[in-house]
Amino acid sequence: MKIGSVVRSTVALTITAILTSGCSLITRGDCVDIGVSGIQVTVLDQRTRQSPSGAIVTLTDGDYRETLIGRGGVYSGAIERPGTYSITVEAPGYARWTRDNVSVVRSGSCNYLKNVALTSDLQPIG
Repeated sequence: MKIGSVVRSTVALTITAILTSGCSLITRGDCVDIGVSGIQVTVLDQRTRQSPSGAIVTLTDGDYRETLIGRGGVYSGAIERPGTYSITVEAPGYARWTRDNVSVVRSGSCNYLKNVALTSDLQPIG
């Protein structure tokens, strides 16, 4: 067997293996490079269902710490960062709200982050 035919056979077998294994290296046409939020927290007053002003939402995962900036009471973070988070929400005049062990993972054929959406119902103090 000549070297050229061995190379052609190897290439043909490799391409066949890729195509039949569902490898996304070739079929990523439907995937787009975007930054996906791993966590979304909606912050509401437990009684009025309105967004309190001055809320601070913090995510921690080990040594990693992120303070989220919100709009209209919705705070998003953990952009393209899987992990296991603790979430803390603080606002003047409200009791602190926390959630531990919030898991953010990748999923699907494009390996995007699976967004975790939570609602923080803050209880007014007093």
